[in-house]
Amino acid sequence: MTDPFQEKLLTALKEDIASRDAVPAAPRSHRRRWLLGAGLATAALAGVTAVALPQVGGGAAYAVEREPDGSIKIALDKWALTPADIEGFENKLESYGVPAEVDWLDNGQGCAHPRGNEVGDPFTPPGPLWAVEPGEDGEDDFWRIRPEYLRPGQTLVWELQVIHLDGGTTLSNKITVVEGPVAPCVIVPGMEINIERADPGPGGPPAESPGSAAPSTGASTG
Repeated sequence: MTDPFQEKLLTALKEDIASRDAVPAAPRSHRRRWLLGAGLATAALAGVTAVALPQVGGGAAYAVEREPDGSIKIALDKWALTPADIEGFENKLESYGVPAEVDWLDNGQGCAHPRGNEVGDPFTPPGPLWAVEPGEDGEDDFWRIRPEYLRPGQTLVWELQVIHLDGGTTLSNKITVVEGPVAPCVIVPGMEINIERADPGPGGPPAESPGSAAPSTGASTG
């Protein structure tokens, strides 16, 4: 059976591409572009968009910054981030007071759930713990995590999955909160997400490539 989370992700991605194609492209910015997952349909729906953050150093794969109000501002660079960065990203979150378990998944993979005593579900985060917020002065959306809303013994479980989008690759995000011990990610077959525009020109609607909505076995739909 297909993961409902991944089904909603696929729908949100297609809607996002359609909305971007419906408006003229803005001039390209020379600032570094960052990947952010979630917030296409709602702040709790994992999806894909880009976000620009202040420069944090050449070649940085992620940006984690503490704001004056104590919240944590986060973005991930989809071009630079690799599986080798996951441990450092996880440690960075923990250094800012966010107990975290971060996992990297290839396209067509998922983690077996539950990962422990999961609090709520990825569509309804507990309270204002995390959200996707609009950037300022033309910047794109970014993550904001408020660690004070994590109760003692709770861990933020962040699953990053590679997806194929418009001839390239990007990342989707799935966040859950686990109370108590967190089980390791046991890789299971998941939905392969491969989305391409049917017409690369302005206004061209997105189209699924074969296998873009593959069932949990990873087989192509044809």
